[in-house]
Amino acid sequence: MNNFCRADDVSKVRNFFGHFLPYPSPLSSYTSHILAYLGLVKAVLQRDRLLHFDATTAQRTRVIDDELDYFVGEGSGAAAAWLDPETRARVAKRVEELRAQRHASRLDSSRLCIDFANKLVFEEDTRGEAARKLYSAEMDVLSQKLDGVKTSSATSFSTVPLSDPLLDFPTPQFVSDLGPENQRPEAADSESRMAQRRKRGANGQSTPGRVQDSEQNRLIDNGFCLSMHQPWASLLVRGIKRDEGRTWYSAHRGPLWIAAAAKVPEDFEIRAVEEECIGHGAQRSDFPKSYPTGCLLGRVNVDDVLPQSEYRSRFPNGPSTSPFVFVCSDPRELLMKLPMQGAHKIYKLDPLIHTSAKANLA
Repeated sequence: MNNFCRADDVSKVRNFFGHFLPYPSPLSSYTSHILAYLGLVKAVLQRDRLLHFDATTAQRTRVIDDELDYFVGEGSGAAAAWLDPETRARVAKRVEELRAQRHASRLDSSRLCIDFANKLVFEEDTRGEAARKLYSAEMDVLSQKLDGVKTSSATSFSTVPLSDPLLDFPTPQFVSDLGPENQRPEAADSESRMAQRRKRGANGQSTPGRVQDSEQNRLIDNGFCLSMHQPWASLLVRGIKRDEGRTWYSAHRGPLWIAAAAKVPEDFEIRAVEEECIGHGAQRSDFPKSYPTGCLLGRVNVDDVLPQSEYRSRFPNGPSTSPFVFVCSDPRELLMKLPMQGAHKIYKLDPLIHTSAKANLA
């Protein structure tokens, strides 16, 4: 008996279940009684363990959550420990006001107005008024900054409101392009324009004009092309020739593709042009071995288009005598010439040819 369970457990089982378990008298049935006793002992122990767990389960499953204060208002809980007494009282009062407004009854949020003259009775909603009382515009720093900017803009044009009024630096000014085609206005005209801009700025409206660098457009390759006869086309793409004369003016600036026309040049014409270029400082080794026609040769950058008088003043020894001169730079030749059909003056390239040409530049 002692080899299987404790003596006190057996006596406990006998006392509790004594009237159910008779003492074994025959030796043959002793083993079966021992097994029955062991089963009862295990059952009693399991019962006691379950009852003990049920009695202490509340203490065992208690959760200590430090994040619980997240759901507590600023005026109460652990968050209030970091506030001074005055701030804690003010926050608690505001929390109570908000809670009272949120849970207010319909009778508290409405008002009956009696018009004795017209003999009318109507109901007025006071929730908007209560909300305005809870919100103080004097505490809004942004509104104060806006009021200050609007007040100062009425006296000075330099304080036109910015997109962000909290940024404290002078307002950017629009400066128009002062190229040859857009000269500086006269003093009187300038004063009138400034007065109009000052008036619009005082009303809080943005000043007209777009601040943009005009040089940026000269860096964008939009696929414009110019067809030229040989041998001048290849000489321009090779960089031997820098100027190209035309009888018409163009406002194009920036990248310009050069295509060779379909006309095949004569040998004497090629020799004459090459001799002229050698007279202006070119080397014979710089000339191409062939002058292909009906194809795209390369790309140059148009710096300016000058009338003959201005061209002559800037380039006294320039070779061109045409009414208008395209001043070019940055020549780049295609590694493989792309066959194409040209057009008059400046035109747009086919998108497929343009894409292939950009990938084929030297």
